[in-house]
Amino acid sequence: VWRFQKKKIKKKYQKKILFFPNWIDTTEYKNKKINKNHKLILKKDMFKLMYIGNIGYSQDFNGIIKILKILKKRNFKISFVVIGDGRDMKNVFQKVKEENLKNYIYFLGRIKKEYIKNYASYSSMLFLSLRKNELFDITIPAKFQTYLSLNKPIFGVISGETAKLISSLNCGISINSGEYKNAANMIIKIIKNKTCLKKFYNKKDNTVMKKLRYENVIMNLKKIIDQ
Repeated sequence: VWRFQKKKIKKKYQKKILFFPNWIDTTEYKNKKINKNHKLILKKDMFKLMYIGNIGYSQDFNGIIKILKILKKRNFKISFVVIGDGRDMKNVFQKVKEENLKNYIYFLGRIKKEYIKNYASYSSMLFLSLRKNELFDITIPAKFQTYLSLNKPIFGVISGETAKLISSLNCGISINSGEYKNAANMIIKIIKNKTCLKKFYNKKDNTVMKKLRYENVIMNLKKIIDQ
């Protein structure tokens, strides 16, 4: 829960509220060589959206398929790279096959965290999505912090708190959950003018990143305990 929920919480609870976030440990990233077969995919000369994380019902891969179908129909080719796996993997594979999207989406499987920064460096934007749901509107996915640490702009098909954060931190573009046509239109707009991505801040210098670093989060925890 970030500052956008602060007012709502204060209305319900009169006592002092302490904020303790998920942290980012950037020391886990190493300069590791990328799998040769993966490199062929990552080096494709086209706009690349990269998704890193769980492939499940909540992440709305049905929506991702819909976005890719729209792009295919309008003859806009992109490379959607998926790193990770999950319980919905089999269903997603089947839908990709049914819609003949094998040249639009690539599954690289699980990758150790130490490799992630190198893989992310090949992406145009990092993709984040959740299904349309009131509960998800007040949810900040853990991968959001990870994405911030990878120094790439974020493309979110997501509503609520996360969308507000993307906007306030100027770290990417967000389209409301479930608005797949609008998401596809925005991707096409970016493809036509990739220079628009340059306006997003360099996350390395952001104060939010500093607050979320492992050592700083633990230091704050010690201060809370000592109070």
